[in-house]
Amino acid sequence: MRTTERRLCALNLVLLLLLAFAFPQRADAAWPGYDICVDGHYFESNREASGTGWSYSDGTLRLNGYQGQGILASGDLTVYAEGEVQVKGADTSFRHHGIEVDGQLQLVVNNGTITVRGGAGPEKGGHAISAGAFSATFNGTGSKGIFIGGSAKSGANTAGNGIRSLKVTLTSDTLAQSHFTIRGGSATSSAGCTGGIGIYAADIAVNGSGSIYGGSGNIGSPAIHYETSCAFGLANLTIKGGDFNIGGISAAAVHSGSASPKWSHHAHTTVTETSSTLSVAINRYKMQLSGQGGTWDGLSDVTMDNPYPASYSLASYVFSRDGYVQICWADPDGKTIPLDAVYTPEQDSALNAVWERTVQSYGLADFELTVDYGSHNIRVTPKNAWVSSLSSTGARTVIMALYDSSGRMLDMAVTPYASSGVSALTLHSASYPLPVLKVLAVDRRNCAVVKETVLDLSKLKGDSD
Repeated sequence: MRTTERRLCALNLVLLLLLAFAFPQRADAAWPGYDICVDGHYFESNREASGTGWSYSDGTLRLNGYQGQGILASGDLTVYAEGEVQVKGADTSFRHHGIEVDGQLQLVVNNGTITVRGGAGPEKGGHAISAGAFSATFNGTGSKGIFIGGSAKSGANTAGNGIRSLKVTLTSDTLAQSHFTIRGGSATSSAGCTGGIGIYAADIAVNGSGSIYGGSGNIGSPAIHYETSCAFGLANLTIKGGDFNIGGISAAAVHSGSASPKWSHHAHTTVTETSSTLSVAINRYKMQLSGQGGTWDGLSDVTMDNPYPASYSLASYVFSRDGYVQICWADPDGKTIPLDAVYTPEQDSALNAVWERTVQSYGLADFELTVDYGSHNIRVTPKNAWVSSLSSTGARTVIMALYDSSGRMLDMAVTPYASSGVSALTLHSASYPLPVLKVLAVDRRNCAVVKETVLDLSKLKGDSD
């Protein structure tokens, strides 16, 4: 009997092994993904899938001209949108959100417009976006997002929010254009329905331009409700609370939890606030360049007016003046700015051209210097007293060299020494301020420096204007 049992056990083991080899398991079976649904098509996140206007792979959903039902994910999801994209939640109490993600939803719009709408529920409207955390990035002038909560049609119920998430971050790379419109759903019943909120989140950060509206209803809702923080960065925003159907009043633009700090805005923006509206505008700063006797393109002054953080390449605005060369700029406090600086004004600003004569002479203790600021040539002529002081030193050669502030040699010239006189030398410096000049008298017989003079030419004071 025992022999028979042992044989049966052995046979069963062989059969199990054969089945295992005949039907191998998928390598990813031990690591199941989470559920995703696009336009009614369900699949796991560790699979690839595609349909009309969409494709999915490795946590990323790409929408290109997609027009279909809502999108769901029970984990994180990254969505890239291009073309005209339309996403609509169902008009039921199930799957009524436009895009619903249990984890983090990252939306990137590179071109075109994505419109996401919550479904119009019989009791509650769906949210356009419902996510654990939501970030949207709009790249380029052709990108836009429209997020509209679904309406509530009956009873004392609430319309859907434009965005409902714990954390919301909106970013656009071109601030001059409006990139998003976010609106809470409307409540169409007269029996006490409440409009949806534009953005409902614990933490909100907006760096971009667009509009945010609360939904209207028997009770209007604020455009924004936050619990912990709400920061408006560099942004041009129109924010308005929803209208009440009765009484001719509107809800507040921004509402917060009782213990929440007041919302904040960027230092270079201006906020205008009423009881139901809040506008945020990026400051514009004037930038004036004054020729101080010179002209640029025939103009004695150049004025520019652009929103922060506009930057100006000052090298493109160098002025001209007969007999002079512009060497730098100066602000009203006298602080000098390099001729080729990139300048970003943080308030209305003015810079004045600073001039030097094209050719200017400087009389120093031991040398005569002639500086041609147009050609950047420096002619150095030793004075007789300096030459005479070398007569008993054994000097045979005079070496002159220019160095920049970092000690790098810019140019060098050599001339023989003679007690009767030393020839003038011309050195070239292509920079301003002027560099450091070193003059060495050398005894060539033993290569010894018998006299060294160092002059910081940047500190020269002459007859400049």
